[in-house]
Amino acid sequence: MSGDFLFYHNLGVGAEVFWKATSVGCSDSICGVDSGISYRPVFYNFNAVYSPKLASHVYAELVGGVGALDTHYSACTLSGVSCGGSQLISSSDHFDVDLGGGIKIYLSHGFFVRPEARFYWINNNTDFSANHATRVGASIGYTFR
Repeated sequence: MSGDFLFYHNLGVGAEVFWKATSVGCSDSICGVDSGISYRPVFYNFNAVYSPKLASHVYAELVGGVGALDTHYSACTLSGVSCGGSQLISSSDHFDVDLGGGIKIYLSHGFFVRPEARFYWINNNTDFSANHATRVGASIGYTFR
Protein backbone atom coordinates (compact mmCIF):
# COMPACT_ATOMS: atom_id res chain seq x y z
CA MET A 1 0.00 0.00 0.00
CA SER A 2 1.32 3.42 -0.84
CA GLY A 3 0.24 6.98 -1.34
CA ASP A 4 1.83 10.23 -2.37
CA PHE A 5 1.02 13.92 -2.47
CA LEU A 6 2.62 16.20 -5.07
CA PHE A 7 2.54 19.79 -3.83
CA TYR A 8 5.18 21.72 -5.83
CA HIS A 9 5.27 21.11 -9.58
CA ASN A 10 6.42 17.47 -9.81
CA LEU A 11 7.79 17.19 -6.25
CA GLY A 12 6.06 15.74 -3.23
CA VAL A 13 6.10 13.26 -0.38
CA GLY A 14 4.92 9.69 -0.11
CA ALA A 15 4.60 6.78 2.27
CA GLU A 16 4.41 3.02 1.82
CA VAL A 17 3.79 -0.11 3.83
CA PHE A 18 4.83 -3.36 2.17
CA TRP A 19 4.67 -6.86 3.64
CA LYS A 20 5.15 -10.38 2.39
CA ALA A 21 1.70 -11.89 1.80
CA THR A 22 2.54 -15.20 3.47
CA SER A 23 4.87 -16.12 6.32
CA VAL A 24 8.08 -17.87 5.37
CA GLY A 25 8.80 -21.01 7.36
CA CYS A 26 11.93 -23.05 7.86
CA SER A 27 11.13 -26.46 6.39
CA ASP A 28 13.26 -29.54 5.74
CA SER A 29 13.92 -28.56 2.12
CA ILE A 30 15.28 -25.12 3.09
CA CYS A 31 17.23 -25.57 6.33
CA GLY A 32 17.60 -29.32 6.71
CA VAL A 33 15.47 -29.19 9.87
CA ASP A 34 11.90 -28.16 10.68
CA SER A 35 12.41 -25.41 13.26
CA GLY A 36 8.73 -24.58 13.77
CA ILE A 37 9.54 -20.87 13.33
CA SER A 38 8.14 -18.67 10.56
CA TYR A 39 8.73 -14.99 9.78
CA ARG A 40 7.08 -12.14 7.88
CA PRO A 41 9.00 -8.95 6.92
CA VAL A 42 7.11 -5.61 6.94
CA PHE A 43 8.64 -2.44 5.43
CA TYR A 44 7.52 1.09 6.43
CA ASN A 45 8.95 3.99 4.42
CA PHE A 46 8.53 7.77 4.05
CA ASN A 47 9.82 9.15 0.76
CA ALA A 48 10.49 12.21 -1.32
CA VAL A 49 8.75 11.80 -4.70
CA TYR A 50 9.64 13.27 -8.10
CA SER A 51 7.12 12.55 -10.87
CA PRO A 52 7.82 14.25 -14.21
CA LYS A 53 5.61 13.78 -17.26
CA LEU A 54 7.25 11.65 -19.96
CA ALA A 55 4.48 11.51 -22.56
CA SER A 56 0.72 11.85 -22.79
CA HIS A 57 -0.72 9.73 -19.94
CA VAL A 58 2.75 8.50 -18.87
CA TYR A 59 4.73 9.74 -15.83
CA ALA A 60 7.97 8.60 -14.24
CA GLU A 61 7.98 8.19 -10.47
CA LEU A 62 11.30 8.36 -8.63
CA VAL A 63 11.34 7.90 -4.85
CA GLY A 64 13.89 7.90 -2.07
CA GLY A 65 13.53 7.97 1.68
CA VAL A 66 13.89 6.34 5.07
CA GLY A 67 11.92 3.88 7.11
CA ALA A 68 12.17 0.57 8.92
CA LEU A 69 12.07 -3.17 8.41
CA ASP A 70 10.03 -4.93 11.09
CA THR A 71 10.37 -8.73 11.00
CA HIS A 72 7.72 -10.67 12.93
CA TYR A 73 8.72 -14.15 14.13
CA SER A 74 6.05 -16.72 14.97
CA ALA A 75 6.04 -20.23 16.40
CA CYS A 76 3.91 -22.80 14.63
CA THR A 77 1.25 -24.30 16.84
CA LEU A 78 1.15 -27.49 14.76
CA SER A 79 4.22 -29.48 13.72
CA GLY A 80 5.21 -30.15 10.12
CA VAL A 81 6.11 -28.08 7.10
CA SER A 82 2.88 -26.08 6.97
CA CYS A 83 1.73 -24.25 10.08
CA GLY A 84 -1.89 -24.72 11.06
CA GLY A 85 -1.67 -21.62 13.24
CA SER A 86 0.98 -19.45 14.78
CA GLN A 87 1.73 -17.25 17.76
CA LEU A 88 3.96 -14.13 17.62
CA ILE A 89 7.09 -14.78 19.65
CA SER A 90 9.42 -11.93 18.64
CA SER A 91 9.83 -8.85 16.48
CA SER A 92 13.01 -7.26 15.15
CA ASP A 93 13.23 -3.63 13.89
CA HIS A 94 15.96 -2.13 11.68
CA PHE A 95 16.36 1.31 10.08
CA ASP A 96 16.33 1.29 6.26
CA VAL A 97 16.95 3.60 3.31
CA ASP A 98 15.04 2.99 0.09
CA LEU A 99 15.46 4.07 -3.53
CA GLY A 100 13.28 3.17 -6.45
CA GLY A 101 11.11 4.14 -9.31
CA GLY A 102 8.34 3.22 -11.63
CA ILE A 103 6.42 4.23 -14.72
CA LYS A 104 2.86 5.39 -14.04
CA ILE A 105 0.65 4.69 -17.09
CA TYR A 106 -2.81 6.25 -16.93
CA LEU A 107 -5.48 4.05 -18.48
CA SER A 108 -8.70 5.99 -17.95
CA HIS A 109 -10.12 8.73 -15.68
CA GLY A 110 -7.31 8.74 -13.12
CA PHE A 111 -6.81 4.95 -13.00
CA PHE A 112 -3.22 3.85 -13.57
CA VAL A 113 -0.96 0.84 -13.65
CA ARG A 114 2.64 1.24 -12.38
CA PRO A 115 5.44 -1.29 -12.90
CA GLU A 116 8.04 -0.51 -10.24
CA ALA A 117 11.28 -1.60 -8.57
CA ARG A 118 12.68 -0.77 -5.12
CA PHE A 119 16.01 -1.28 -3.38
CA TYR A 120 16.18 -1.27 0.44
CA TRP A 121 19.45 -0.91 2.36
CA ILE A 122 18.84 -2.25 5.88
CA ASN A 123 21.12 -1.06 8.71
CA ASN A 124 22.57 -3.75 10.98
CA ASN A 125 20.42 -6.49 9.47
CA THR A 126 21.69 -9.47 11.44
CA ASP A 127 18.47 -11.47 10.90
CA PHE A 128 19.31 -12.34 7.28
CA SER A 129 22.45 -13.01 5.22
CA ALA A 130 22.47 -9.62 3.43
CA ASN A 131 21.99 -5.99 4.42
CA HIS A 132 19.69 -5.26 1.48
CA ALA A 133 16.41 -6.32 -0.08
CA THR A 134 14.81 -5.71 -3.46
CA ARG A 135 11.21 -5.61 -4.62
CA VAL A 136 9.86 -5.70 -8.17
CA GLY A 137 6.16 -5.55 -8.89
CA ALA A 138 3.26 -3.62 -10.30
CA SER A 139 0.63 -1.44 -8.68
CA ILE A 140 -2.89 -0.51 -9.69
CA GLY A 141 -4.10 2.83 -8.40
CA TYR A 142 -6.12 5.99 -8.74
CA THR A 143 -5.07 9.63 -8.83
CA PHE A 144 -7.29 12.31 -7.29
CA ARG A 145 -6.80 15.52 -9.24
